[in-house]
Amino acid sequence: ITLDRIKANKSGPFRVVGSGVSFLGDYSAVYGIEDIRSCAPLSNGEYIKLAGKYPGMNFSKDWVLQVLDVTAAQPLLNMLNVKYLLAPPNLGRLGGLDYRVAEDGDFKVLENLEVWPRAFFTDKVAANSSTEEFIKQLVENGKQPFASLSQDEIQKQPGLQSLEDTRQATITPATNYRLLPNSTAFDVHAPSPGVVCLTEGQAKDFTAMANGEPKEVLTVNRAFKGVYLDKPGDYHVEFIYRPRHWRLARSEE
Repeated sequence: ITLDRIKANKSGPFRVVGSGVSFLGDYSAVYGIEDIRSCAPLSNGEYIKLAGKYPGMNFSKDWVLQVLDVTAAQPLLNMLNVKYLLAPPNLGRLGGLDYRVAEDGDFKVLENLEVWPRAFFTDKVAANSSTEEFIKQLVENGKQPFASLSQDEIQKQPGLQSLEDTRQATITPATNYRLLPNSTAFDVHAPSPGVVCLTEGQAKDFTAMANGEPKEVLTVNRAFKGVYLDKPGDYHVEFIYRPRHWRLARSEE
């Protein structure tokens, strides 16, 4: 019943995670729930490095990622679009957390009131030079969405450099998501030039389109995807995965 109520929430895409060994690995897929520990939705080398080094998290030599301290890990869970945390029913009081107890049965289900949207627009960017520096940024600023890029990524688009000087960020969440096996699409309003960030793993062979126009895929927040929009407007953004031999394989069908 608890999981059915979670699945019934249609407010937008979100992820779920269990604390400790609850729903370990990809067990959540049995119930059609998206976790942060599956190899499917997020995994790449940078993500593993980020999650493994983050306070409150543990990544073992057996490739098991665990949430050990939900208080320390909350900024990371915010960014990863984790809306619900499944905790043991005997979990004690959690000081300093912006969670609401949504269910108290076989699991104590905590609703994360600080969860970031899966995709969003921002007119401000920060720079980071390492995973450690980004973790520090997230620890200090994890209550609100932000986009942080390496200097190499910022240099790819001349307009990105001016966004470092923005004093107060404008954040616009995406809407109308369309999640398919090889693509993610959504709509987003950009009131000015800025960056759209999608918290799904960055890797080779992804392409991006904004209102039908090809865009360069940027690496945002160390492990995830983004694009730069050079003018304001209403955008339909789509990220598509096409491996190198995609067209060749289809031509042989």
